[in-house]
Amino acid sequence: MGWDSGTVKRELKNLQWTRTPSGGWKKSGVLVEFSDLAFHFDAVRGLSAEERDYLKNFLHDRVRRRERGELRDLRRVFRSFAAVARGDCSRAAEEGDGAASDKLKGFVAEYFKEGAKTGEEEEEEEEPKPADVDPSEECR
Repeated sequence: MGWDSGTVKRELKNLQWTRTPSGGWKKSGVLVEFSDLAFHFDAVRGLSAEERDYLKNFLHDRVRRRERGELRDLRRVFRSFAAVARGDCSRAAEEGDGAASDKLKGFVAEYFKEGAKTGEEEEEEEEPKPADVDPSEECR
């Protein structure tokens, strides 16, 4: 577009503040929010159409691998909670379950011990199955 997105973002965020007569700053009442992430790339030299296409495809593929890795991590966390979930939360609150608690602690420790996946792996996992918990039931 020909404009520096960082400068535009900073100027828009500055709309949230106004200078007071005493020289200080206070909120202006304007709220600026950014809800979508963006990627800005500036080449030092001009790129040919082929180079731009290659770069665009490379970056797109890398982002997709990262997204798959993040989804894989979310599914892993979901399966961990589903493995220790109970169908009747009122009974679970009364009884307490040390074994389930220890099992969940083990899942959490293993998750952080291994670290988050980078998404570079290409393995596909099956979609997570809903837990045997009725979502209409509420714990009170």
